[in-house]
Amino acid sequence: MESGKARPARRTVAFVGLVALAFALAGCATVPTKPSMTDEQVNEIFQKAEAYYRNHFYDKALVLFVQAYEADPKGGFADNALYKIAGTHMRRSEPEKAVVYFAQLQSDFPTSPYAEEALYNLGYCYFQMGDAQRAFDTYKLYLARNSARNKNRARALAAQSLVKLGRAEEAIGYWATAAQSETDAGQVVEILQQVKDTVDREIPGDRLAQVVGDAPEGVVRDYLRYRAGQDAASAGRTDEARTMLGAIDFRRAKYRFYQQARDAQAALGRASGSKPSVTVVAPEGGARDPNMPRPSSDKLVIGVVLPLSGPLSIYGDQALHGILVGVERFGDSPGVPRIEVVIRDSEGDGETAARRVAELAADSRVVAVIGALLVKEAEATASAAEEHEIPLIALSRKEDLLADKAWVVRNAVTFADQARALIRYAKTYQGAGSFGVMHPESEFGQAFADAFEQALAEEDLGSVVTTSYPENTTDWRAQARRVLGAKPDALFIPDNADRVALLAPQLVYFGVKDITLLGPSSWNQDDLAKKAGAYLRRAAIADGFFARAADANVQNFVGMYADKFAETPTLLSALGYDSVGLVARVAASGSTDNRAALRRGLSLIHAWSGATGDTSINAAGECRKSLYILRVGDDAIEEMY
Repeated sequence: MESGKARPARRTVAFVGLVALAFALAGCATVPTKPSMTDEQVNEIFQKAEAYYRNHFYDKALVLFVQAYEADPKGGFADNALYKIAGTHMRRSEPEKAVVYFAQLQSDFPTSPYAEEALYNLGYCYFQMGDAQRAFDTYKLYLARNSARNKNRARALAAQSLVKLGRAEEAIGYWATAAQSETDAGQVVEILQQVKDTVDREIPGDRLAQVVGDAPEGVVRDYLRYRAGQDAASAGRTDEARTMLGAIDFRRAKYRFYQQARDAQAALGRASGSKPSVTVVAPEGGARDPNMPRPSSDKLVIGVVLPLSGPLSIYGDQALHGILVGVERFGDSPGVPRIEVVIRDSEGDGETAARRVAELAADSRVVAVIGALLVKEAEATASAAEEHEIPLIALSRKEDLLADKAWVVRNAVTFADQARALIRYAKTYQGAGSFGVMHPESEFGQAFADAFEQALAEEDLGSVVTTSYPENTTDWRAQARRVLGAKPDALFIPDNADRVALLAPQLVYFGVKDITLLGPSSWNQDDLAKKAGAYLRRAAIADGFFARAADANVQNFVGMYADKFAETPTLLSALGYDSVGLVARVAASGSTDNRAALRRGLSLIHAWSGATGDTSINAAGECRKSLYILRVGDDAIEEMY
């Protein structure tokens, strides 16, 4: 049983009705047969159809699958052909046609391995057609089968069907059961979002307590307890709120709402006269606003030097927004004084940035500076921090920035970091033993190619082929042939997502298949999946931040950032946020009595978990991060690990 209110599965007669409807929709599901072919001819047609289907040429695949089926409607390929014909119609947003072939597969080949998944897809087609009742009935039949492989997805879709039918409370039970057995944290996040939307729209607050009682134990029930506790607290029912929040099992605390629930508990226990940590922001380079309180000695004062004006100010704003969220988040941490940031505008200029660092260093209250964002201002900023002996957390990827810099720590994701992560992934998970590089003839492409070659050398490897191409070319046939001749197990392509969307289909066309394509953070764009996802099924991307990651630290940060700025944070935002967290981490250990103590404390940080993964800092000031490895899905970039 899928929930406390779910009805028993219907008898087989229900399926007969579904099949009858499918035939009625098409007028007739019988496909006329063609003159007979030999088994070899049918096999050849089917294999061509499969090749087209795998490469997402669905129109061509459909014609050949129909030919193969018509040639032998009871033969060895018939059930597979029916399944692929129906699946092609689904992909072409033609559910009315798809149900005909799914139903015929169920009728003609009930014991086929494709028949069970055809039933699952029938439910999806009915839902797409707007027939929520038939969709739900079909999912119930599917869920009654012990061997069904997509039960959790079917439960989630059954829940959506129930919401359409006005049975929202019953739907919650299906989502809760799906979340209980779901091992993919990303899917659980999706379920929680659907539950949230349903509670917001469909379930009144006075019904929440009853819904909590009906839901199976697990993460969804914990979320309902959190929402019921919120509702009770808002209505002044403090005891009820404490009971609901206290029943949450925080051992499952992997998702953002658990932190919100803890915050709600703390708010109930907080004295009404207490105040949270505050942020005091000084205007850039000018006099302090007289209406702002002056900082006191019990505050942790951090300087910020970023490009906040000029053509590159968008990047400075992203980092600053992350810093401000970090002040709010980490200022509430145990043992951390209230945090104040003093902001200065570098104007995107090295000399100006150096002056701003000197100004901040002259203020004895400032324990550290976050900045050095742009490559062209990074060296001057770092040199000024060195000269004035103030810790600088640099956000720049400039490779040689730390040379002879005792006061500088880098919190950034370099080309070398990404190269190492991609090589490690390809070796460990894809069994790659040989690598190739194919890069644009640009400063960016060459620098990334050099970093990849160096990372290979660290592994006692070298590239079996390195080939470049003009930055604005649209013809990669020569490069593809060179790669094909060398036969690397993995190929690194350091270009932007728009270019890769053009390049990837050509690689397949010219025969570069069955190898792992590796891409840097510049590939991390959902448009790449939408434009060329079919050609990048084996691709892997390395990045320092992924806003849809299942990690609770990421989701807490993304939620706070969206609440404050109504947008999704970027890598620079996450680095700014984590930089505040690193200083707060040292402060919590009592190592901010002076600047030298804070700098030493930063080098002792090991595996600190933030929005950009686990961060460790060595004595030289270099951060080592556990980067995200991403894959290219059908419509979006997805987390791999």
